[in-house]
Amino acid sequence: GRSLHTPERDMKRKPENFAGFTLLELIVVMAIIAIMVALTAPQLRGFIKGRRPVDLANGIVTMCHWARSQAIASGDTYELVIDSSQGTVSVATVDLSGQPQQVTDAMVRPITAPQGLSVESDFPVTNGVQATQFHPSGRVDPGTIRVTDQSSGRVIEVTCASASENYKVVTQQGGN
Repeated sequence: GRSLHTPERDMKRKPENFAGFTLLELIVVMAIIAIMVALTAPQLRGFIKGRRPVDLANGIVTMCHWARSQAIASGDTYELVIDSSQGTVSVATVDLSGQPQQVTDAMVRPITAPQGLSVESDFPVTNGVQATQFHPSGRVDPGTIRVTDQSSGRVIEVTCASASENYKVVTQQGGN
């Protein structure tokens, strides 16, 4: 007898153990993934919201480091200006008349506190502006800036303890 299996006939046959997923299997997997995302999304939102005060404090520290280095490099006095009523932090240079001129450098744009956060400091008010100065000698006027999350009560302090130091995040208090 003739064999039922010829090379031509074997090539035309479809594989019996086709490895793949059915549409139903794909739909079930997608449903499981959607449920998992729905369950974790609120926690991720809380994590991101909890980072906002820390991110703001770190942005302020970066501005302070930039202002100090610019004061040393240029020989001009720089100020970190806090406007608590507007929730803004900006850098200015002090002109010969003693008046601050806001810096418009792309490296140090003014920061506005996100909604629900406030920024306050213990800086003195001079010429109607609450600010601390960075001098060409490298000296820094010491002070404290507080970033407060109004919803949780969490306070993060950015402090410079002496004229030879720079500002840094030193305390994180309160909150949930």
